[in-house]
Amino acid sequence: FDQLFREHLIALYQALDEPVPAELQYPLEEHQGPTDHRPQSFIHPVINGIGNEQDWDHAGRMTIAGSRGTMHRSSTVQRLWYGLDHLNFYLRFDFQVGKQPGVDSPPELHLLWFYPGQTMNNSLIPLTNIPDQSPLNYRYHHHLGVNLSNQDIWLEEAADHEQWQGRSHHVQLGLKQCLEIAVPWSDLHVQPDWPLELIVVLSKQGEFVEHLPENMLVPLQVP
Repeated sequence: FDQLFREHLIALYQALDEPVPAELQYPLEEHQGPTDHRPQSFIHPVINGIGNEQDWDHAGRMTIAGSRGTMHRSSTVQRLWYGLDHLNFYLRFDFQVGKQPGVDSPPELHLLWFYPGQTMNNSLIPLTNIPDQSPLNYRYHHHLGVNLSNQDIWLEEAADHEQWQGRSHHVQLGLKQCLEIAVPWSDLHVQPDWPLELIVVLSKQGEFVEHLPENMLVPLQVP
């Protein structure tokens, strides 16, 4: 029944010539236990904003909003997927049904990460009205910004005195039914086996709105 219902809704969206929400590609109810998990193996997704289920089958997954049995604040991001291979690390953001990224959500998305145990410049998150609480008051080494309205992307690296310096990059972005991002390891000048910890921050006109995941950082490791 669940699949038939989703197929009906997909056909309705298509008939109206509207983009089909990524959520309709997946069961509307979770019939198993907790589904959040770490990556199971390397992934090699095509970055086109479609969110092909097979591409992300072995990725890590975090439920952000709408978790059953929780009184979670209403984030427009429903689910976060993450993983890597020898070329890139990958993130995918599934938005709530009917929510248009950059229109129904804050228009700026920021990825910030640091490398635990490595001595290097780290800087505070370059936004206003950041709450003075962990992990928002941590310092980070890399900052990737995305304007969801026009799909502009910029990469920055921490410099001396809490400053950030722009860096050239080859980051890939796809934004249609979901948001998919691929960040090449070669842009970051990192060493094999370095761990990194990542936070996602949403902002509007440079002012903090929300961050996710709420109570932890996204863990990855350079292959």
